[in-house]
Amino acid sequence: QLEGLDAAVADCKEANDKYLELLDKDKADAEFNWMKNIQKEYNAITSRIAVGIAKEQEKLKKLESTSKSKESCNLRLEKLKMPTFDGDIRQYPRFKKDFEQQVLPGLPKESAPYALRSCLGREPLSIVRSVEDDIEEMLKRLDEKYGDPAKIADVVIESIKEVKVIKEGEHKRFINFVNIVEDAYQDLRRLGLEKEITTTSSVSIIEKKLPNDVRKEWAKLVSFDTSEVDKKDKFPSLLKFLLNCKRAIEYDSSNLRSNTSYAGTVNLTANPKNQNQQRVDQLRAKIMMRKLWGNGRNGSDSNQVRGNWKLGRVSKVKPGNDGKIRNVEVQYKNPKSGEPINKYGGQDYVTVERAVHRLVVILPADHDDK
Repeated sequence: QLEGLDAAVADCKEANDKYLELLDKDKADAEFNWMKNIQKEYNAITSRIAVGIAKEQEKLKKLESTSKSKESCNLRLEKLKMPTFDGDIRQYPRFKKDFEQQVLPGLPKESAPYALRSCLGREPLSIVRSVEDDIEEMLKRLDEKYGDPAKIADVVIESIKEVKVIKEGEHKRFINFVNIVEDAYQDLRRLGLEKEITTTSSVSIIEKKLPNDVRKEWAKLVSFDTSEVDKKDKFPSLLKFLLNCKRAIEYDSSNLRSNTSYAGTVNLTANPKNQNQQRVDQLRAKIMMRKLWGNGRNGSDSNQVRGNWKLGRVSKVKPGNDGKIRNVEVQYKNPKSGEPINKYGGQDYVTVERAVHRLVVILPADHDDK
């Protein structure tokens, strides 16, 4: 219909133009104004039609959106997984809370015993077998066996006691120990028994498990004149300190993994305390080594493992003008008679001149005033 109206107006304009050619000026002006009014009416009609079409299109969009929304609501959602309990006394408080708050409210009373049985492992299931149709009695039996706060606290503290003393450099064991301590605190906190781990005796147990270097840093933190550690309640500060140490180790480990390593190369980094290199004994060498030695830059590789394990230390370092270590001399512990000091030299990387199985350099550079 709109196309028909367009055609009719076009025909009218064409006829009007021809008619105007036959008229004098006065009559032509009147006819011209008449055509202008026709055009105004036409514009008004087409505008109303356009608005009406837009409204109808908007209604259709809303209907389609509502239809899709209903379809999505009809989709079947995946059922939540049921909590499980296999007899670990430390997990019981969380299991009971999840079961009572997330599972029980949505179940008819007659279905609750079956739901609880389906959540239990072999040992706890045997505890409730004789009363397996009474949900209240089942929970009571489980509480008697696994819900005693004192028993849970004993198990938590024992998990810390049974950890062997951690040696320096055992980063994985240290991180695992920090996780044990943090988990222990969280488990006791849920029971309102966090004081069991914040006692002086519990803190002392934790301190004794720490590596020597970590324990010394903790001792400094506690004994500083400006220390913010509460001497009567050291655990919060101790836990914060351990978590910071853990994060530092994890960060350092991720940096080491991200660095490119080449077979047969030793990466040296130095942290000079002053840029002028006035005191060489302030340099610290950190050496990362691979198992096989050779020249990683020109491609030659001994591809062999020779010699015995040896422990060495940096005896001399010679920094370049850029402040980086350019030459390092390493002395073996108890070197063989006539065995020369091994020298390492290079630019970006340094190579081992003599193949060894493993060379560990862990001590800072020692120098006299010369």
